[in-house]
Amino acid sequence: MQLGVGLVQAPFLARQVVLAGEGCRWAPLADVFARAGLASAPAAAEASLSRWIGRIATLGHGEMRRLETVPADDPEIVDPGLVCPVDGGAKIMVVGGWSPVSRPDLAPREMTAHVMTRWMDAEDFERPPITAFKKFCSATADPGAALPLPILQLVHGAPTTGRFTADAALAVVIGKPALRVSRRDAPRHVAGITLMIDVWDDEVFLEESRVRRGMLARNLPRLSPVGPGIRLTGGAGIDDDFEVSFSINGVVRQRFRVADFAYGIAETIAFCSSMGLEPGDMLAFGARIAVADGTGPLDTPAAIAPGDSLEAAAEGIGTLAANVVAGEGWS
Repeated sequence: MQLGVGLVQAPFLARQVVLAGEGCRWAPLADVFARAGLASAPAAAEASLSRWIGRIATLGHGEMRRLETVPADDPEIVDPGLVCPVDGGAKIMVVGGWSPVSRPDLAPREMTAHVMTRWMDAEDFERPPITAFKKFCSATADPGAALPLPILQLVHGAPTTGRFTADAALAVVIGKPALRVSRRDAPRHVAGITLMIDVWDDEVFLEESRVRRGMLARNLPRLSPVGPGIRLTGGAGIDDDFEVSFSINGVVRQRFRVADFAYGIAETIAFCSSMGLEPGDMLAFGARIAVADGTGPLDTPAAIAPGDSLEAAAEGIGTLAANVVAGEGWS
């Protein structure tokens, strides 16, 4: 089962409603709870996505089975206009990769994926500590959105050149509050998973990286789509073979598995729980190696430009699509 946020027509205007469903068949989550005979969250019809996520995280195994097996006949909403499944107050952290791997411009150009793997796994390779970039909710975008790449006029220099890059990421959604949890207990705090296409201004990012910051480059408004929905994991772990792919104009540019993450999901949740994690917060993971096959050169991040069509996909979640357009400042 997936959770989504859809725009539902009301008598005078559309309103956002938390939905449950699969594919094109959806129903308000409050109705699904009622049909499953489960007590709803307070003010269920108006409950936020994060409150619903927190409510679902309290369900036992039997209750979760009842929720997932509610008959899907006669859905109340068909093909809803799903929007970004992120509440305005949610914390979104994009987990960094290992520098030579996540930034191919810092690695020897002749390195193939296999050579890079051997070099990275060598005994003398020292894995750096976990790092993460803050992604503001204002930087996220809806599934299917147009992403307006801007030309920036920086205070200290000439306008940027419009060089943007993108990575696919698997976003792990927190279900239960987590404060200084152990790596062993961390998986119990996961509610589900969704997709993100992380887009940033590469020129600004490289400039900020000189002082170990990535605040502006990765938080330009409405450039990083999230969705389409949140696949509930029901307390089960996320398999190491779970795969994410990323295509530009129909050509696969990245394909990676959970096993390819630079840092494990449990250890990252445990690390980030030091600042406190709440239902609806997200930790987005890219891959230390993200290539279309096992032999080609590294292609992470991938360059994008106005006119490009982007798609991130994963089984059980679906496809997150977006189109790149010229934003402010392009001539």
